[in-house]
Amino acid sequence: MRADLAHLQDAIRTNVEGPGLLLQHCRKAKAALVMLGMGVYSGNDDPWHAYIGVATKPLPPRSG
Repeated sequence: MRADLAHLQDAIRTNVEGPGLLLQHCRKAKAALVMLGMGVYSGNDDPWHAYIGVATKPLPPRSG
């Protein structure tokens, strides 16, 4: 979920709590694959910047 800061709690609930509950439910699994979409967000020099809602174009496929 991408949202502006006015919907930060909804975004956290969707993007953090949801996967956490899924991993907790499947805690006996031998492995899990967790993927993040941070590659689609524009960079910011501020290390404390909240990456919520400012999406850019998708990254090009990797060659090789």
